[in-house]
Amino acid sequence: MYFIGLFLYFSAVILLTMFEVGRVFITTTYSLAPEILTLIVISYFYPLVVFALAYFSKEKKITKTFFQSQVILASTLCVSLGLIGTFLGLSEMVASISAGMNADGDFNVKITSLLGSIGSSLDAMSLAFLTSILGVGASVVILVCCNYIGLYFKDAKSKGGAQGGSSEGHSESSYLDAEVIAEAINRSLSANLLSPLSASLDENNQLQRNISSSFDTFVSNQERLMNDDAEKISTYSQKIIEQMTNNNNNIVSLQTVLENSNRQLNQSVQVFNENLEKIADFSSEINVEVKGSGAHLASAQGLLEVIDGKLQNINSGVYQGLEEANYSSNKIVTEISTSNESLGALRNIFEDFDVSYQDQLTRFNNHLEVQNHESKALSSVMQDLKFLLAPPLDEALGLAITNNKLGLAFQSNNDKDGKVIGCEVLVRWDDPIRGVVSNGDIFSPDMQNHQELMIQLDKWVLNNSMQQLATWLKTDVWTKESVMSMNISQSLLVDASLIPFLKQVIEDNMISTANIAIEVNESVILSSHFETLKETFKEIRDLGCKIYVDHYGAGHSSIIMYQQLGVNKLKIARSVVSELRDENANGAVIRSIVASCKELGIEVIAEGVEDEFQKSRLLEFGINYFQGYLSSAPISSADYTAYINSDS
Repeated sequence: MYFIGLFLYFSAVILLTMFEVGRVFITTTYSLAPEILTLIVISYFYPLVVFALAYFSKEKKITKTFFQSQVILASTLCVSLGLIGTFLGLSEMVASISAGMNADGDFNVKITSLLGSIGSSLDAMSLAFLTSILGVGASVVILVCCNYIGLYFKDAKSKGGAQGGSSEGHSESSYLDAEVIAEAINRSLSANLLSPLSASLDENNQLQRNISSSFDTFVSNQERLMNDDAEKISTYSQKIIEQMTNNNNNIVSLQTVLENSNRQLNQSVQVFNENLEKIADFSSEINVEVKGSGAHLASAQGLLEVIDGKLQNINSGVYQGLEEANYSSNKIVTEISTSNESLGALRNIFEDFDVSYQDQLTRFNNHLEVQNHESKALSSVMQDLKFLLAPPLDEALGLAITNNKLGLAFQSNNDKDGKVIGCEVLVRWDDPIRGVVSNGDIFSPDMQNHQELMIQLDKWVLNNSMQQLATWLKTDVWTKESVMSMNISQSLLVDASLIPFLKQVIEDNMISTANIAIEVNESVILSSHFETLKETFKEIRDLGCKIYVDHYGAGHSSIIMYQQLGVNKLKIARSVVSELRDENANGAVIRSIVASCKELGIEVIAEGVEDEFQKSRLLEFGINYFQGYLSSAPISSADYTAYINSDS
């Protein structure tokens, strides 16, 4: 009869692997909890090992009582391991949901984190149910099959005849009958063992209800936000219409101002022409007066000749000649005074003309200023209208990547002596409509939602950066010890194409991986699944590339976590370094970071170093590598080549 037990024992395993459902059940359980599945399998086959020892042992020292105890032990172990997997799964599910609900950031970031945590919690829930089912199932199969396998010990005793003497009674008392099996099953599946599972299932149901409630709240919030956005769009459209109406009014006003300016300019020209005519008239009068003065002078000369003649003839009337001379002199003085008055009138006319001209010129300048102000207002409106009609930022970026309209900038990393040890690659985008777009806008949370676009952008940066690095290596500009670090977003970090793409780009450009570092933002690491991230970082290190963490200190991550991830270098965030502005800044945060990294063997570099005072303080704290405007701003590849050559 024990052959029936052996047949059932192996048939259960074969049937489980024959059907697709069973294979999926086993592979899924192994992927979630390989250790627990291995222990359950060992416990499942343990009674067979004991039976094999008894069957092939010549001395038959293994008794039925001992076999029975080992069967109960294996059955209990299976149930216990299943419950352990259940507790681990439920605790991991609770922790994952809690982490998702407590994530920092705006609404979209929190929702993204919550959705990610729900995926993790579903895996944990699967772990809980699968291990519990597997443990209980294995326990039941062990007890049922070993009920038949135990009959071997009775047959062995019967064949032994009188060897045992009174052993027959002992054999009967130690027989593993149905009541013993039932008692063992009840004990394995007792309420004491299943009560924690029941409580955990109740807690899981409550979590599911909470998740459902959170989704309902999320949907209502999304509807409310969509309605609010629609109202904002309608309001903004109305404002655009009002602005365009005002703009039309401004254009009409500007036309009126130009007409008034033209009319007043014509009046000024007319006044100027009239004044010129007056000047011409006065010039004629002056000419006449001057000619009159000449005639009088000729007359005076004649009188003098007469006087001279009369002086020669004193007896003919000296007194009369003097009176005539005096009369003539008075007349000359009168004529000269008249000429002076004419010249004074002419000067007054010129002064009045100058005052009138300055007044007209001031008024004309004022009109030009008004016109310039209106033109600027019109230009501002047209600029706003141009932005409104421009394609969305994500579409414009996609076209820029496709048409290769992006650029790269390089900011050097230097040691304490100023020697260049590498650089960080930055994206530069000069959009035809928006102008220069900042990295903050390119990598904003809204743009991060376009995962395919971010993956496309990261791959463009990696490919073009390594082409530039290959050029520098071929021309001996780049030293073998220098490292170029390139940022990647979360979208590419968790994408399956990252490692194959890195391998291909490195092979195409024939670059040594010792010159390459993949740089990841601290916030990206905090929002990623740790185990997945750990595996990705391991594959990057296996390629030979280094791993840098950017903007460290802005979040709340642990340095020990980066040691577990195998990170080579932490880059202290600019916001942390900027606090070192005076002697009173103690830099306690930076001191603790440097001490911890030194203990764990992780290098540290400070970002955003802008002056010698900050550098000297950082040197006091034990930091020997720097990046910032003190050494170099982000510059083009040609300027960076000249910068490296000047450093060498």
